[in-house]
Amino acid sequence: MDRYARHLSLLELGPRGQSALAGSSMAIVGCGGLGAATAMYLTRAGVGSLTIIDRDVVDEHNLHRQILFSEKDVGRPKAVVAKECLEAIDGGVRIVPYQRSLDPSSIHLLKGVDVIVDGTDNLTTRFLLNDHSVKHKIPWVYGGAVATEGMSATFVPPGPCFRCLFPSMPPPGSLQTCESAGVLGPLPPLVAAIQATEAMKLVTGATPRKTLLYIDPWQGVWREAELEKQRDCPCCVGGEYPYLDLDKKDMVTKLCDGGKVQIVPSKKAKGLVRALEKRYPQGAVRDDMFVLSVNGIELVIFDDGRALVMGAGEEEAKNIYSRFIGW
Repeated sequence: MDRYARHLSLLELGPRGQSALAGSSMAIVGCGGLGAATAMYLTRAGVGSLTIIDRDVVDEHNLHRQILFSEKDVGRPKAVVAKECLEAIDGGVRIVPYQRSLDPSSIHLLKGVDVIVDGTDNLTTRFLLNDHSVKHKIPWVYGGAVATEGMSATFVPPGPCFRCLFPSMPPPGSLQTCESAGVLGPLPPLVAAIQATEAMKLVTGATPRKTLLYIDPWQGVWREAELEKQRDCPCCVGGEYPYLDLDKKDMVTKLCDGGKVQIVPSKKAKGLVRALEKRYPQGAVRDDMFVLSVNGIELVIFDDGRALVMGAGEEEAKNIYSRFIGW
């Protein structure tokens, strides 16, 4: 236990708290700026099992803030790289990676976890997490980081939920994104440290924070607001979980990070990567994904049919996908 000696002597944790961490199972959804740092902190803390769900690959412009990755990882799936890096930090932590998007068809990957940590970049996935959390009574830790501003909150059913803050989806384009506003490099690890601490508190029996936290390290601002359960909340009061039943035909999503378009087909494939390797010899197989360049546009295709299209708009991405995959 020398590895955790400073935790064992810490009044807030001690042997009992460290034992609780070792017996815990956590999930991180999204392994970007927030998720990568949170995964590192929780692995170093000695959690028992850590599930990592991420749909993306490492880009060069990720490296200024996503502290788990390095130049040699560019172009590789984040979930795969995360497993390698985290196992090198602590081989005793069970790392379970999934190279896929979290949607109603994959929400079962969160089954059995004690805590969910948000490392996502869009409200649709957060609404999905919230529906799952409230329905199955699993606490989750929200985090966001855009420009120089960060936010975090911990939601523990049956208390206030995320939709007490955001009752409905805001209009498209009304919120800043990392792509449009940028992001300060040290900000995501700072928010992630808060998220990791909250996750540790949840599994060790400590009292989680009951406020929405806002920080702006560039301006030197730290504010908190009480989380209040809204009597007309459609989720934690009304028991409505619409994001668990979203129509799978809505399968094209413009991602925040790097001008990518994600395509998730309603029909799942199997063995697609090897089939494409035979069909398009000009492409390449890397880490169980097929990479194909088309007139300056890069198409990354996973074995189940999901694809990332880089350098194209949504309509062009759909056309390229249909042209090369045939769906």
